[in-house]
Amino acid sequence: MGYDISDYKDIHAPYGTEADVEKLIECLHSRGMKFVMDLVLNHTSDQHKWFQEAKKPKDNE
Repeated sequence: MGYDISDYKDIHAPYGTEADVEKLIECLHSRGMKFVMDLVLNHTSDQHKWFQEAKKPKDNE
């Protein structure tokens, strides 16, 4: 699945929806279990807005 992260706020489609993840967490907590999600902040995609903006001319705000 790699670390090509272009959206830090969305659930990757093969893992379901945000509602699916919330339900999973609810079910885990009801069984006394915890949920740990990996968020790799020092990796991002070349498709991310930051990189797209960086490729524009130097006078781009």
